[in-house]
Amino acid sequence: MTRRAHLATAALAALIATSTAFGACAPVTSLLTLFPSRGEIALGGAERVMIEDGAGAIETIRARSPGARKEAARAIVLRFYGNADRADGGPASEAEGFGAWPVEVWGVNYPGFGRSEGSASLRGVARAADVALAKADERGVPIFAMGTSMGTTAALHLAATGKVRGVMLQNPPPLAQLIRGRYGWWNLWLVAAPISWGVPASLDSLANAKRATMPVVVLSSEHDEIVPFDYQTEIYEAYAGPKARLVAKGAAHNDRLPDAVWDEVRRKLREQGWGP
Repeated sequence: MTRRAHLATAALAALIATSTAFGACAPVTSLLTLFPSRGEIALGGAERVMIEDGAGAIETIRARSPGARKEAARAIVLRFYGNADRADGGPASEAEGFGAWPVEVWGVNYPGFGRSEGSASLRGVARAADVALAKADERGVPIFAMGTSMGTTAALHLAATGKVRGVMLQNPPPLAQLIRGRYGWWNLWLVAAPISWGVPASLDSLANAKRATMPVVVLSSEHDEIVPFDYQTEIYEAYAGPKARLVAKGAAHNDRLPDAVWDEVRRKLREQGWGP
């Protein structure tokens, strides 16, 4: 074997060893993609309800729409937030947006976030979604799922089960593909590839989108610097069920979108059965 062949073999062995070390360490991926917090955040009039689970209780923040304050809720919307965000402050204002539709919005905090028990992990994101779905299913009403950014991985995880009636996704990342494509070039994929392998199959958004058959509305920020538009397009094109897409022109990932955009989102959702 030539010296060049020896060097090539050694390089390949080093790559395999590095990949194996990182790929077997899913906690590294969780550490780099999740930013949990525990501090108290005002609920804005919503209600905190803990769901007991053998692996650790999951915190939900629940709010009723104006319609659900007049009669029993006819649906539940499971709401999932981003990797550095919390459910605490969102459901109260979001429930107001559903108006006369008698619906409860359940914001779900992942393990490590708020009062949800356990350590933050990507597997915990999927578990929190499963726990909330199982509890909501006890009510015997239609269940819908909404997700923003990282929260879309949880929403698509539930969509793939076929147990939700409709899905709304805002700036959805195909997480593993985004890690490799966005952050792999500068390290020749020696770091990015193994880290992407730490994304659990339960949060493979492209695979889950291909299995989802209920209607979806996708809202994409045109100039998203965190989840570039083309990556969001991969999710939209992979989605198997009826779909509609809205583009927030000129918006970045965390920009506050105009009320007119949300009015259009709600109109699309009503067309897909999100309403009386």
